[in-house]
Amino acid sequence: MILKSFSTTSSFYSSSLEPISQKAEHELAVRMANGEAKARETLIRSSIRYAISEAAKYHRYSGFDYEDHVSVAVSGLINGINHFNPDMNTRVITCASWWIRAEFKSFYDKKKKEKKYNVSEVSGTEALETYLASMPDTDSMSPEDSAIYECFKESFYQNVKKLPAIEQTVFLMNNGLCGYSKKSYSEIGNHFGKTKQWAWGKSQAAERFIAERMSEWFA
Repeated sequence: MILKSFSTTSSFYSSSLEPISQKAEHELAVRMANGEAKARETLIRSSIRYAISEAAKYHRYSGFDYEDHVSVAVSGLINGINHFNPDMNTRVITCASWWIRAEFKSFYDKKKKEKKYNVSEVSGTEALETYLASMPDTDSMSPEDSAIYECFKESFYQNVKKLPAIEQTVFLMNNGLCGYSKKSYSEIGNHFGKTKQWAWGKSQAAERFIAERMSEWFA
C-alpha cells in the first residue's frame, strides 16, 4: 500500500483525503471486507487527519518526538480500520480511537521499560509545586496517562531519596508525602525546634534540587 512509504507528518497529511460520510465509510468497509485494497486505503487516507490531531493531543503531555506520535497514531488508526465492522452502526474514528489509545499505551510502556523519562519538558520549582499540588488519581487516568505518571513518580522519588536527610524530611512533610501528614512551615519549624523561615529555606532548597534533576519533565 502507498502509505507504507510515508513516515513524516507532512507526508501523511499530503496523502490524506477529506473526511467522508458515514454512509460512504460503510460502503468502503463492505468493499474492504470483500478484499478490495483500494477501499481500505481510501478509508485510511480519509481518516489520517483525525489520527494527526490525536497525535498532537498526546504530544502536548509528553516530551517524546512529535513524528513518533504521528506514526503511533496512524498505526493505531490502521489497526482500527482493519478491525472495523461495517455491520456496526458507528463511525470509523469511533473504532479507531480505541486502537489509537491502545497503540499509545504500548508506546509509553516501551519507553518506560527503556527508562526514558523525558516525558514533558519542565523547568523551575514553580512547575514542580504546581504538579505536587495536584497529584493525580491514577484510577481516573487513561492507560497512556497512567503509564506516563508512573514514569514520573518513579523518577521523582528516586530524586527525593538523593536529598540530604533533613531537607528530604522537610520536603515530604510540607507536601504530605510518604506517610507524612501535610504540615505548614510553622509546624515543621516547631517540629525541628527551628523557625518558619528555616523550614521554608529547607523546602525551597529541596524543590530546587529536584526540579533541576527533573527539568525535562515540566512544560
